Amino acid sequence: MKIALAQINSVIGGFETNRQKIIGFAAEAASQNVDLVLFPELAVCGYPPMDLLDQNAFTEQNIRSVRILQQSLPPDIAVGIGFVNRTPYSHGKSLVNEYGIIHNCRLVFEQIKTLLPTYDVFDEARNFEPAQDWNVFVFAGERIGIAVCEDVWRETDIPGTSYRIDPVRMLLDKGATLLCVPSASPFVAGKHEVRLELARRIAARGNVPIVYVNAVGANDSIIFDGRSFVLSPGQTVPDTCSTSVAFDEELLVWSR
Repeated sequence: MKIALAQINSVIGGFETNRQKIIGFAAEAASQNVDLVLFPELAVCGYPPMDLLDQNAFTEQNIRSVRILQQSLPPDIAVGIGFVNRTPYSHGKSLVNEYGIIHNCRLVFEQIKTLLPTYDVFDEARNFEPAQDWNVFVFAGERIGIAVCEDVWRETDIPGTSYRIDPVRMLLDKGATLLCVPSASPFVAGKHEVRLELARRIAARGNVPIVYVNAVGANDSIIFDGRSFVLSPGQTVPDTCSTSVAFDEELLVWSR
C-alpha cells in the first residue's frame, strides 16, 4: 500500500482556495500511483474556525465543499479530508469535527474526533460533540484507524490532557493495522520531539505504524510547523522515521 501525506496550509474560511489545493495535491499523489492520500485536520475549512462555527453558513460551506470534492477529486485514489459536519447524534452539540475518506466520488468512511481540547489555544468542546463510536476503514488490505489530532494525546502529562476515553485503544481493539493521525498541532519549541516520542510509544504498544499528517502555515496568530511523519514499530526516533519539511507544504509518500 502506498500512502501520501499532504502537508498543506489551509486558510480559515477559504473554501475555494482550500478545495483547489486539496484537488491539486491529490492529483499529484495520483500521478505517483498512491492508494491513499491524507490531508490534515479540518483542511476543508482551516483550523481553528472558532466563532465562525456559530454561523450556519460556515457549516453549510463545509458540507458543500465536501460534495464538490466528491465530484472533482481524481478517480481510484482514496482521499482523507477533515471538515466540520452536523452531528449524527440525537443529543449534545450540533456540530462535529469529522474526518472522511472519499473514494470514486463517494464518501465511504467517516470518523468523528473524540477528545476535544479546552486548554491553551483550544476551545473545541464549546462547539463540537465528541465521537460515540469508532470503526476502522478496510482498504487495500489494511484496517485503517483514524485518530484525529488530540485523540492520540491521552497518554501525555500535559495539563488538560487527562481523558477518560482512549480512542486509540478503541481502534486497536477493532483490529487496526495502521493508525492515521490527521492533525492541526500548533508549533512550540520541542513539540516535534514530543509528537515523535508519543507516536513511538503508541506504535510499540499497538504494533502498528503511525502515519501523522500535520497542518502547516499560520491562522489567527497560531503557527503550524508541519513536520508530518511516518513511524513504524521498532524505529528509532527521529533517525529512521520518514519526516517531511518544517514550515512548508509538501507531499510525503510512503510505501507500506
